[in-house]
Amino acid sequence: MITTMHTVIREPEPEYRASTEKLIRYSEKLVVMSQTAVDMLKDVYKVPDEKIEVIFHGLPDYPFNNCSKYKRMLNLKGSPLILTFGLLSQNKGIESMLEALPEVVSQYPDLIYLVLGATHLWSKSIMGKPTEITL
Repeated sequence: MITTMHTVIREPEPEYRASTEKLIRYSEKLVVMSQTAVDMLKDVYKVPDEKIEVIFHGLPDYPFNNCSKYKRMLNLKGSPLILTFGLLSQNKGIESMLEALPEVVSQYPDLIYLVLGATHLWSKSIMGKPTEITL
């Protein structure tokens, strides 16, 4: 069995840890999406290197040479821009960003913080409605 682990938790609740350890034991390979997840598997769960593979999560690193053109297209003009995108959830860090913004905006008053994304379809099907983010 090959298991893709989207999230690896450093300090899990005991029942979650037991489930994760069982999954690790039965898996021939574990696929994770970041070096941080690799480090946690090795440090927290004592998984050997040869059992872990990484397929990085996210966009390929392509040069983005003409930012001003796309900012104009989106009516963002020359403003400094911070972008959060992807699946939106409470662990995305949006609340932390909003807490930090006043200090950043004091130095960059025309800053734009753009949030793009949606909740995961799984959370909609389980909960019956989109997951709400407390802002």
